[in-house]
Amino acid sequence: MSIYESLLKKYGEEIVPLERICGQELDLKFRVARLKPVREKLPFPVFRLRDSRRAPWMVNLRDVAVWLEQRSEGARANWGTRRDEAQS
Repeated sequence: MSIYESLLKKYGEEIVPLERICGQELDLKFRVARLKPVREKLPFPVFRLRDSRRAPWMVNLRDVAVWLEQRSEGARANWGTRRDEAQS
């Protein structure tokens, strides 16, 4: 099962509020995460469904999955490098 499929199964829909994923996927409290989109500090795009400052920030789980896959691949590459250096 891909990361995207796993996220889709977990959250039940492709577009979800940032509030629902910030704790587990970003390890951020929502009150901190909600300020980051304004400054484009999140690692994936977020958007509002309406042109209103009160509308919740939303995320597409495909974007979250791509970010998680990149993080995983980077960790895997670094792990192999560090492991080889430690054995030398």
